[in-house]
Amino acid sequence: MNRNGANVARAMCALLSVFSSIASGQVTAGDRSVRHEIFPNSVADNYLRYLQTVGKVPLYPWSSRPFSQRELSKLLPKDSVHPWAERFEETPWGNGGVSFGFIQPATSLRFNSAFPYGFNDGPVWAGRGLTSSLQAGFFAEWGPVTLTVAPMSFRAENSDFDIIATGRPGAAAFGDPNFVGVDRPQRFGNSAYTQVDPGQSTLRVDFPFVMAGASTGNQEWGPGQELPVILGNNAAGFPHLFVGTSEPVDLFIAKIHAKLMWGELFQSDYSSVTGPSRYFSRLEPGTKRFTTGI
Repeated sequence: MNRNGANVARAMCALLSVFSSIASGQVTAGDRSVRHEIFPNSVADNYLRYLQTVGKVPLYPWSSRPFSQRELSKLLPKDSVHPWAERFEETPWGNGGVSFGFIQPATSLRFNSAFPYGFNDGPVWAGRGLTSSLQAGFFAEWGPVTLTVAPMSFRAENSDFDIIATGRPGAAAFGDPNFVGVDRPQRFGNSAYTQVDPGQSTLRVDFPFVMAGASTGNQEWGPGQELPVILGNNAAGFPHLFVGTSEPVDLFIAKIHAKLMWGELFQSDYSSVTGPSRYFSRLEPGTKRFTTGI
């Protein structure tokens, strides 16, 4: 388990103890709420878009996700005559103004017989051999505040296969010589590889027109599902803060939907890049230039 995984594990234990104390009181099933596991490019997210093509979900821009809770409450189909109607329903428990429930656990097994291969699977790295993964967690809501804790753990058997020689010693020998300056290992070491990732965990506040929060979840920037062009879930998300509109704001002559993010990026031990952490949005030293994504 890496440093981030250990921190997440400690945070989960603390949060679980809090919700255990809440659950010790008298709680009852509450009103229907939106499904809290419609993560970017997840099966549920893709299905929601398919429903849009057949008219069961209103037309809406799909190029910036995850959606806010306000957006999801409008997008979820009112028509229950479709195969996964129950997938988008949940009856959370509540006590003292707090409602909470559990993320449906998801697990996967995959086997690569010759070399590593994976696609749009978030933090999972599927090496040669058997790779298993598990995602679970819970959510809680208190007024406009929503907490989603959805970590993912995986284990890759990471069996041996021929890699391109890098001419570098130690861990750097597993890097990719064809992508100098890019953290793209050919293999994560020479033994089984296990990791716990914070996954799609998010703490956010959604008000009319504006939202803000912190997250380690994936972002989906672009109109495509498999290849969204800018950001997607072909790798793990990164810790970031965000602020923006909670839904498109009508300016009479146009509608605007914006998000500003600041996040820190990390690199593996197998990267040829050395130096301090990289920042997704930052003021470049010695300049007046601000690097970000819009």
